[in-house]
Amino acid sequence: MKFIAYTALTILLTLHTSLTKANDEPQRFVEVLVHDLTATTRSTNGPAERRLLLARTLDMERITAGVLGDYRNSLSDEQIGQFRTALGSSFELLIGHALETFDTYEFSIGGVKATKTRASVQAIMLPDSGGRYEAVFSLAKLNGSWRAQNMKLNGVNLGLTYRNQFAALMSENSNQFDAVLVAWQAGELGTK
Repeated sequence: MKFIAYTALTILLTLHTSLTKANDEPQRFVEVLVHDLTATTRSTNGPAERRLLLARTLDMERITAGVLGDYRNSLSDEQIGQFRTALGSSFELLIGHALETFDTYEFSIGGVKATKTRASVQAIMLPDSGGRYEAVFSLAKLNGSWRAQNMKLNGVNLGLTYRNQFAALMSENSNQFDAVLVAWQAGELGTK
């Protein structure tokens, strides 16, 4: 039990240290985020580390509100919280799966557009296995720390994609949120 507590504390301190250094500049935030996410794929505690890292770097309030769209107004706080948790799990799986396909890669920052509170940062990954992946991170500075609010991957807006999938599930399930939540948790996104 002490080993588990020590491991968890080590993970938290490592994430806190690297993200604290990253909060000065949006491009540094993205560099550290991509590096730390990649490191979680090589760790025996990868899923737990990735969950902690995403909790510290994603603006899940804003992301959830964006995905829910107008449906948010008809949901209780409890339902919104349940969906936020399910959406966070979706991100963990998506990012974990995507990064596991890269053994090694070259990484660089492309264009950066930033104000004091908002930024758009282009990141380019060139896996040794071939291909080119471009991610554009939309960031906002909240309480002195950068948080990711959206990402476009090779031109595909993930926030909009998830929003469309949620709306389609609501339509397919006669606006019954509980059925949509079950389908979302089961990974039945865009299958109908």
